[in-house]
Amino acid sequence: MAKNHITETEYVIMKYLWSLDHDATASEIRNHFPQRNWSKQAVSTFLKHLVKAGYLKMTRLSPTKYYYTVLISETEHNLLPVREIIKESFNDSYSNFVCALVDAHDKLSTEEIDRINKIISELDI
Repeated sequence: MAKNHITETEYVIMKYLWSLDHDATASEIRNHFPQRNWSKQAVSTFLKHLVKAGYLKMTRLSPTKYYYTVLISETEHNLLPVREIIKESFNDSYSNFVCALVDAHDKLSTEEIDRINKIISELDI
């Protein structure tokens, strides 16, 4: 799982990669963003950081050609800050986090309670 934060530019690249149904090359990524005028070196640097951050896997096909495979989904990326908050502010406890979200003053609808119970019952424990 990725632990590092990514830059806005790296996020733009990831959004593109998440939209694909295949691995991509640096040239394919660069060609998709002609308006940005990224150099080959710039794209390579962005991709290396995404590999180091755990977002991508790099596979060498030849001395000069690499394919990049997505390792973390967009949903997982979006949940990273929440997981960080749970770890740092709620002693790594999901129950402490949920209890803090739904305190005695909040009113959950029957539908919300049913949905939460369904999710809990479907957990692979």
